[in-house]
Amino acid sequence: MVFIITSIGFMLEHIFSRFLNYPPFYCLFVICTLVFIYPFFHHREANYLIYSFAVGLLYDVIFTNTFLFNAILFVILGYIIIKLNIYLINNIYSTIFMALFIIFIYLLTSYIMVSLVTEVDFNILRLLKKMYDSTLMNLLYSGVAFVIIEKISRRYKILKMN
Repeated sequence: MVFIITSIGFMLEHIFSRFLNYPPFYCLFVICTLVFIYPFFHHREANYLIYSFAVGLLYDVIFTNTFLFNAILFVILGYIIIKLNIYLINNIYSTIFMALFIIFIYLLTSYIMVSLVTEVDFNILRLLKKMYDSTLMNLLYSGVAFVIIEKISRRYKILKMN
């Protein structure tokens, strides 16, 4: 189930970024899948972090043409998801909140790193606009994906934590 969710996230992000890559449709579906797949790693946080690294590495190769940048960043995001799940229950509202929070952390961290490494000036308004642009589509994707994943996991009795 985890591989299917991740594959669908990659496929949808590729399709949407290719055809709808303008505001307010900036999508980060693969990062949202990190939130969706965590409950399937019931008490196997190390495996989840390794999987996050692999997904980040694949994201590097497919979308950003960098090496290890997103892989390391996805591990950090995975760790944050693990810590957030201690305090939040697994329902649609907390999943949407976590997905948006993780996206904002991703955008902030990657924008700061790009500003430090390259000659791009740090512009808080540009960062806030990117966050705003990513909210609508990822909010919709998170809600729809959560409902579909819940129905499938209940129907086929796929074990996941609550």
